[in-house]
Amino acid sequence: MSKLETLHLKACEYALGVRSSTTTDAVYAELGRVGLQCHRHVNILNFFARLSSLDSQRYARKAFSMLINDVGNGHDNWVSHARDLRLRYEIQHSDTRSIIKTKVNKYFELEVFRRLNEHITENRKLSLYASFKTIFKFESYLDYIKDFTARCTLAKLRMSAHNLQIETGRFRKNKTPRDERFCLYCKMLNTLAVEDEVHFLLVCSLFNEERQTFLVEIHRIFPSTAALNDLNMYIWLMSQDDYIITKCLAIFCNNSIAKRSKFLSDPKSI
Repeated sequence: MSKLETLHLKACEYALGVRSSTTTDAVYAELGRVGLQCHRHVNILNFFARLSSLDSQRYARKAFSMLINDVGNGHDNWVSHARDLRLRYEIQHSDTRSIIKTKVNKYFELEVFRRLNEHITENRKLSLYASFKTIFKFESYLDYIKDFTARCTLAKLRMSAHNLQIETGRFRKNKTPRDERFCLYCKMLNTLAVEDEVHFLLVCSLFNEERQTFLVEIHRIFPSTAALNDLNMYIWLMSQDDYIITKCLAIFCNNSIAKRSKFLSDPKSI
């Protein structure tokens, strides 16, 4: 099962265009998927319910009753495991297959959000992602944005799987403190600003030209967004399902990341 789970996760990472080091919870949350263990538990519980409903004279039911007796005598088997799962997911005898599936899926979804919220309370890597990823669903931009590179660039920015300083500073031999992971372009201009996702999208002057084109269109369609501060504007943008917004956002991210890469390889070229 672990090998199959790994293969499933790799397929999800490939679809998003992110590295294998990307946090698993973010990968599943972005695609609105759960791990294969969820489906395994659903099958176990449905099989348990099916055997429980069989006529007592059926051979399968008799074998099932023997396993129940073994559990009663202190032995562990798949029935004892199934009973533990029934308690965990609060499965009732009257629950149908669809209700069982819904309860198990909801449990896994809530567990993903619980772990993501830990990033907020502990100020960890995905604290910003958890602030706007509040609904467990397949994100619409994955359908809207047809260009694979642009789609992956936006996915990486959303899930902190990028190469901005706030992320790369974690991997250096001498780990750079979060509040010292400065934007190299701004530092060149004698301005010390942490290069995080908000800085990249809404602050860094390296992308002023691209940002102006991007935000003019957004403010034209949604005038009230002009009053938002940088953090709230970032959260608002990342929370949108609107086709025009997500398309503009992906184009900006793709063009700006390319411009940033050009600057890093040859600062004099900008």
